[in-house]
Order: sequence, then C-alpha cells, then structure tokens
Amino acid sequence: FNNYMDYSTDFCMNMFTLGQKARMDFTFYGDETDPGYRAYLISQENLELTGTADPYTTSDCAPITGFHFDQGSDYATQKMICVGENVDFEEDSYNGDVDSYAWTFEGGNPSTDDSANPNNIEYNTPGRYDVSLEVSNAIGSSAETANDMIIVSPTSAQFQSSWGYVDSFWDEQAFLDDYIIFNQDDTEYKWEFFKGENGGATGWESIRMFNYYNGASEIDELVSPSYDLSGLDNPTLKFRYSGASVNNEPDDELRIMLSDDCGESWQTRETLTGFELANAGLVTDSYRPNLNSTWTDISVGLGSFDDEPNVRVKFRWVSGGRSNNFYIDDVTLAASPLGMEDLERQLDLSIAPNPTTDLTTLTMNLQDAANIQMEVVDVLGRDARVILSREMSNGTHKLDIDMSSYADGVYYLRILVDSDLVVKKIVKN
Repeated sequence: FNNYMDYSTDFCMNMFTLGQKARMDFTFYGDETDPGYRAYLISQENLELTGTADPYTTSDCAPITGFHFDQGSDYATQKMICVGENVDFEEDSYNGDVDSYAWTFEGGNPSTDDSANPNNIEYNTPGRYDVSLEVSNAIGSSAETANDMIIVSPTSAQFQSSWGYVDSFWDEQAFLDDYIIFNQDDTEYKWEFFKGENGGATGWESIRMFNYYNGASEIDELVSPSYDLSGLDNPTLKFRYSGASVNNEPDDELRIMLSDDCGESWQTRETLTGFELANAGLVTDSYRPNLNSTWTDISVGLGSFDDEPNVRVKFRWVSGGRSNNFYIDDVTLAASPLGMEDLERQLDLSIAPNPTTDLTTLTMNLQDAANIQMEVVDVLGRDARVILSREMSNGTHKLDIDMSSYADGVYYLRILVDSDLVVKKIVKN
C-alpha cells in the first residue's frame, strides 16, 4: 500500500523498500567492478549544464504547501479523537525553502500557530474541523486547506436507547450528518447514500459502496454515529446486504470493526471476502438492486463491547480489482436473538392504512404471552412517544395508532416483544 514501486493508484506512494533503495543507489554509484549506468546524471558536468550544481539553493523557488497530522505507522487523511484530546501536526512542504508558517486550526486551541510542526493542538468541542497552512519565502507563497481533517466526538454517545437502534437510511441529510465517510484516494468511488427504485432491502434507500470503477487495493471506510450499548443485554449488530461481482473471481473484502474510544482505535469483529459479498451473482454492468435482488442478513457478536456507553461501527471496504457495487440496509444494534424479518413473519405483522392521514391499525399474532412495548419515533430515531407498554396474552391483537397530531413525514414504529425488536415504517400524509 505504501510502496511507490508497486504501480498502484493509491493516494500515498511515498515509501521504498531497502532493496529498491539499493538498486537505485547502484544506478548512480555502481560498485568496485561496475560503474553506475546512470552515473552521468550526478556528474559535475551534468549538474552545471542543468543548473543544479552547488551552490544551488531551493530559496530560488517559492514553496508549495504540504502537511499532515502525526499518525504513527498508519496512513490517513482524517483523524478522529474524543473531546479534550490533542493533535500534533507536521509540515512537509517542498519546492522551496520555507521562511514562515501560518497554521489555522478551526475549532482548535490555539487556533493559529507559526511553528513548522505545532504540537498539542487541543479540541474541546464536538464537530468536524478544517486545518489550513500557508508557507512563504521571499519568492512567493502557497496555501492549502484540508477539509474536515479533524473529527471530534463527544464523550457521551449521540444515540441512547434501552431498546436498540435501527437505521434504514430513509433520510439522506440524517445520513450525511451522522455518518463519516473516509475516502482517502479522493475519488468519487466511495461509500454514499443511495436512492433508487427497489434500491434497499426495505424501501428504495440504502447505503452504497460505489465500487464498480475502483482500482485494486483501494480502501474506503464508513463510520457510524456513536451508540450507548450499556442498557442492552448482549447486543448484536445486524444488517442486510446485496452485492455483485463482474466475473467469477471476486476478491473484495469487508471488515466490520468497532471502537469505544471515539474512533482512535478499532477492533475487527467480522471479515467477509470474495463470494460472500457477491450474493447477487455475476453482473457485468454497474450493479443496482431490483425487486428480485437477494438481500442477505448477517449478525455480528459484539463481544467485549456489549456494555460500552460510546461505541462506533466501521465498515472497511478493500477493493479487489474485479469489483462491483455493494449495498447495506437495515443496520440494527439490539439485544435481539431474532432478525427483524424473522420476528415480523412470526408475528404476522401488518399496518394499514399506510400511508395514513390520521388512524392506522396494527395487527399482530402472538404465539405466546409476552411483554409488549411500542413507541413511535421520527426519522432520526428521536422524539419517542410511547403508545403501549404492558403484558399481552397470546392470540391476535389489533391496535389503533393515532397519527393525527404528527406532522407529515416518515416515522418508525418500534415494537419490543420481550427482548426481540422489530421496526416498521409509517408514512403520515
């Protein structure tokens, strides 16, 4: 990934192996038996003819801005931290000697700095912040801004629920506000909100890894908002997916990862590869789901994260080069041993009319007596209104839900049957 000589299209190609270094040195210097066959390039005659002989100095050129944050051995263009933490920055400008530095840290403390490598820039407010650097000398200057370079998370989770969390991606703005997209090769082929006819497992919406044109080894990541799991017993991550391959040798990889420290470190909980991701089969064109597409349910145990108050999920995609698009829908975090589709089928659940202008009726069949809780929430999963919470006997039950006081829009009806969760969409016109 970080090897310049692998001829990849990776954004970061700045490292050589020791063997490659030795080979390049030999082309210039040779050895005691064989002079370097490019030795003329560094000869005094050639240096003088090309204007690069000493006392050549880069102060004859204006500098070009470059910078990054201190990140150890990992390459990234954006950094996630918790509120109150610090970030160190380093300049890597080139083309000319730098006489002055002018850093600007949106949301940072201090907000400006004039050193080459400023340390301990503190971020105390949640948000996504730009970083800018202008470098200059007597010849000229240049400036660069890295948008959303620092992502600061609150120490408390964005979403808190004793029932669980469901996201069926019915609202594009909510997706853009809550999710973080890492697109380090800076191309249009990345994780994104998708809407199209039958484009989701439930409805027309889903999230897409737009992967059809991606090159081999391209890495794209999607990070969820943060969830409080401390109120859930043995929670499980579940989602549904649909993907295809352009030939019979798919070699993409999807890692499901979790973090409990605002995204500073991640643990892999599940890895899917190859044909596991191509459940829609071979599609030579850019794949889009349709009415007959396959959607596969997957469950991922959360292990040591099951009692954490601030957890994020990351979907890390590595393109294999023989790739097609991949879609995810109905992401659920809940203490539910049953999948939502299984529970809905078991309950013989229906809501009609839907859409509705005022009243809609829920019908369900309980095989056994159970503790039932129901609440209506808005499309962002907030503003919950409890409409039922009691023990119910086995048999068929009908419940009128009054939507007349709700504004027009899309709502979730969450139904908790003992420890199992199912969510239905209600449209109010």
